[in-house]
Amino acid sequence: MNQIHGAALGHPHSPRSHRLPPWCRAPAAVPHRSIALARLRYHPDEHDHQSRVFVADLRAVSARRGVDSEVRGLIRRLVSASCEFADLWAHQEVAVRRADRKRLMHPDLGAIELNCLSLLSEDGSQRLLWFTAPVGGDSAEKLELLAVLGSQDVGAAKQSGFTLR
Repeated sequence: MNQIHGAALGHPHSPRSHRLPPWCRAPAAVPHRSIALARLRYHPDEHDHQSRVFVADLRAVSARRGVDSEVRGLIRRLVSASCEFADLWAHQEVAVRRADRKRLMHPDLGAIELNCLSLLSEDGSQRLLWFTAPVGGDSAEKLELLAVLGSQDVGAAKQSGFTLR
């Protein structure tokens, strides 16, 4: 994770927290307030899509890792703790996330549209997410601002005279 990731997506609660969006994790693993905050990071129109692709990707991980007790235990906890997850899991969609377009919501900058490539290690145990701004629009400028400011309050930077081009 780098400074831009932390500013755009928030900081993970644990080293394993990146595997699923917080709104699909068991309530015991993530405080309820964190679930609501995680949903705020994505544009409301994207919630259903993002949940679907995360669960389909977990199904692919489950198939790849077979009888891995950690994965099976996670799935059991999620099915019992989340009606949304249980419903999505029952659809049996399987997909490895390779590329996607995301609209993230930043509290000060608003919507940031990003292309997201997902690169997997050879054994599939590690994932690198590579975000780029699509051509046109103001997302590239917003990413530049996040690279400079990180998770600082952007409102304070605007008051000091820093503005997007």
